[in-house]
Amino acid sequence: MPEDTTTAEQVELMKELVGEVRNMRQRIEALEQENSNLRKAVDDPETIMRKHGWKKFQTPHADETFDPLNRAVADSSAFSTPFEGSGDLFLKSRDEQLREWEDAERQVKSR
Repeated sequence: MPEDTTTAEQVELMKELVGEVRNMRQRIEALEQENSNLRKAVDDPETIMRKHGWKKFQTPHADETFDPLNRAVADSSAFSTPFEGSGDLFLKSRDEQLREWEDAERQVKSR
């Protein structure tokens, strides 16, 4: 009889060990999958940012944006004054602009 109990104990112990090995395999597979995802995120950080709710956005840069430093000019000897330019920057006075806005507001309110 003592031999039967030892074999029964051994069988029970083997079942527990097999269960733990299966559990460890599942945990290892999950960790390997997470490691793979993190490696992909390091290669392309946009994916992890998208996953956390960030959205890609690029601010458009207009060609007509005034650049006070005139960085498009190749040589700095072309500058004679800091405000030299085509003169297109200030076409209307402040009063004219204000009147235009007021007219536009009136038109919107009248509709």
